[in-house]
Amino acid sequence: EGVVGVPASALSSREALLRLWAHEAARVFADRLVATEDVAWFDEALARVQREQLLLADGELVDGRALLFGAVNFGALDAPSALTQAAGVLAEVEDGSTPGSADGTLPHLPISTDVSTPGLAVPSRRGSTSGSTPAGTSASGMPSRRGSTAISRRDSAVSNGFAAPREPDGPLYVEVTERGALRTLMEQQINEHNESIGALIAPARPLSLVLFDAAVEHVCRAHRVLRRPGGHLLLLG
Repeated sequence: EGVVGVPASALSSREALLRLWAHEAARVFADRLVATEDVAWFDEALARVQREQLLLADGELVDGRALLFGAVNFGALDAPSALTQAAGVLAEVEDGSTPGSADGTLPHLPISTDVSTPGLAVPSRRGSTSGSTPAGTSASGMPSRRGSTAISRRDSAVSNGFAAPREPDGPLYVEVTERGALRTLMEQQINEHNESIGALIAPARPLSLVLFDAAVEHVCRAHRVLRRPGGHLLLLG
């Protein structure tokens, strides 16, 4: 799915296609392996296919498990958070530069009952790719807490850094080479989550995660699965 989901125009060379294929092979097969000897078998099998079928020399072999791909929008690093946007709209209403509507709601400030921070776009059962959730449900599809409201973004999950499945205007599924920027993006999303929860629940326990390299890679791999229609994971550890 990862290979066919990338347009040919995004693959500029044979090496780019090879790296994508090797990565997807590692995700589909190696990520399911637990025993060290099984992982070693996969590495040897991947290398053997590259030598025998693709006629690559040893110096040209690609280690699929060392690669990381994702549909990530690094432009979200410069975007203001949802609460910052909301504060700006409220300030405009208070000073009279942006009038409210007749029913008392604020323009450009949609209100939903979603108590989660939209980060990973999970498609609906019908395979919707809009990145939105029905009223009264969270991004995971579970009912949200009654009586609580949260300010949600108008745009899709692309604005938060991660693209929804087949997002026409979102980032492509490509190799992630700026891992430092990816960690910064995830830390920004954690901060936005803590801000949104703190605005709803007092006192709120902030989400505190140490994003070491393996954790960043696991999140990116999980997002690869969850962005697919019907994607699901069983995480053990």
